Amino acid sequence: MASTSGDIAPSTRRILVDDASAQIQYSGNWTVNSQGIQDKIGDFGPTFQRTLHGTPQPSGNLSFIFEGPSAAVYGIVSMIGPISFEVEPIWECFIDGKSIRTPTTIYTNQNRQKLCEFDKLDLSEAHTLAISTASNRQLFWVDYIEYTPTSTANITGAFVSIQHDDDFLVYDETWQLSGSGAKSTSTVGATVNTSFTGTGVTWYGTIPSEASRTPSTGAYSIDGQPPTTFTIRRTPSTENSTSPPSLFNQIFFETPVLPFGEHNITVTYASSGTPLSLDRLVIRNSSIQRTTNDKADPSSPRPVSASSKASTIVGAVLGGGTAGETGLLVNPFLHVLHYRMKVVGRRLPPQANLSRAMFTHSGILFRGGQARRRL
Repeated sequence: MASTSGDIAPSTRRILVDDASAQIQYSGNWTVNSQGIQDKIGDFGPTFQRTLHGTPQPSGNLSFIFEGPSAAVYGIVSMIGPISFEVEPIWECFIDGKSIRTPTTIYTNQNRQKLCEFDKLDLSEAHTLAISTASNRQLFWVDYIEYTPTSTANITGAFVSIQHDDDFLVYDETWQLSGSGAKSTSTVGATVNTSFTGTGVTWYGTIPSEASRTPSTGAYSIDGQPPTTFTIRRTPSTENSTSPPSLFNQIFFETPVLPFGEHNITVTYASSGTPLSLDRLVIRNSSIQRTTNDKADPSSPRPVSASSKASTIVGAVLGGGTAGETGLLVNPFLHVLHYRMKVVGRRLPPQANLSRAMFTHSGILFRGGQARRRL
């Protein structure tokens, strides 16, 4: 459906809905996992909130109602049992009852894969997205839904994603756009500052493969309090001389629970080594109440002078004067054997617009056609 013009416009921020949310309706045989058992697989980062809903059955369904121009469903497709030439990872995506094409590339046994994507939707009405699984040969995991609300939305108590290019993020001049699409700096003392309303922040960044092999440190200060340090780990070592992979969606730090309200945070790159990068911030228990003319004015006073705090924070970190230390846990990287084979799903009823996905990297390469091995 095409989007409509008028006073309604897309928000500049996005909402994340965890698989455990009561807003998502499930039917069929679903398994709930809340222990983060998949968090260490692959290089796309941990699961959101350490929870997953999975189904090995061909009759698992879910639905979610939202208002906005776009949405996507993220999760994992895991192989069950030995590799087979007959594997057919099949699911169907719907928007308002209409079947749509699934993404053309999926990586098996990797977190945060985009399983369904919906865009160019009518801004003036609510939409229902749905997924129906049609195979019992692999475990289909749902991690979270991400959608863009309208600028007129009044959403509270949500996980709100602030992208690295958000107008309200105030960077100093040392930050640059990296090849991974994140903001990054290697200058000790570099800062970024923003205000938010909610009960806490999680910082997601990228660790590039070409990064320094030495861990570094950063520090964050909330509402002018003494800084808390965090470790920015390096990429994991490999067993040979090949370059390690880049690591995406890495949690650099997560603040403790704060009293609900408006807060200010300043983050500083405190010691050299792995660069400090920002892909996005996720604000806990936050809201979307902005309008389209709510952008920051570069000539307006900054909420906090981030640069004036940089030397103080770096000095406190190097001198040990911190409120605490939050080190990033080093997750061992799993190197998975690359199976290079083409697999084609069996002929299906013409009314089913089912997945014709290409699976690569740590599992099997899938496309339509007859099952065959790629030599």
